[in-house]
Amino acid sequence: MAAAAASPAGQALPAALIAAHLRRAFGRTDWLVEGREALAEEAKAGPVILALWHGRLMCAARFWDTGWGPLTTLTSQQYPGRLAGQALRRFGLATRAMHDRRPNRGESLALAREMRGGMSIGVAVDGPLGPARTAKTVPLDWARLTGAPVWLVGFSATRFWQMDSWDRLVVPRAGGRACLLYRRFGTVDKRATEVTLQAERARLEAELDAVTGAADRRMGHAGPIC
Repeated sequence: MAAAAASPAGQALPAALIAAHLRRAFGRTDWLVEGREALAEEAKAGPVILALWHGRLMCAARFWDTGWGPLTTLTSQQYPGRLAGQALRRFGLATRAMHDRRPNRGESLALAREMRGGMSIGVAVDGPLGPARTAKTVPLDWARLTGAPVWLVGFSATRFWQMDSWDRLVVPRAGGRACLLYRRFGTVDKRATEVTLQAERARLEAELDAVTGAADRRMGHAGPIC
């Protein structure tokens, strides 16, 4: 039974239910969006890298307009990651499952070729295993390799559930208000050293915390909801 549930066929029904819930929730919510026009302008000119916290991952179904170009979200090979990938494909997004504990050389080379052809990517910077809200260098590594700019995404809502998971994943509910805040982080020098990358990682973490915190405050929360 467990093997069947973990198979693509076994994930199809729960992924369809998740996608249906998100469509209903997003469609019955009043949205506040800032920075989308600037992102759209840059995304249409070439690939970008969207970075957000894993706990806000459900907004991926809403944070991209396929009219800007193709986008691939990087997901985990673990069951939740594959399930999320199936759900996001129902919104016109491509997904690529990356291994959590071994090198992804083949996947990385293929993705680099796609980005040179104009493919943007979305990355949960503390995923797939946490710890929550501790940034990894993944988006910066891709930015250094491809020259693509990094954009930060802050998402929050007034009505939501939270999953009992390491990231306290926020699942929006219908009604109420929600917001998406986009902020440009910038590019990374191809010659950046490891010391520079670690300094940029700390800045990325602080700035993503800031934009996510701003989204929470806009929705009336006194502190981070996850």
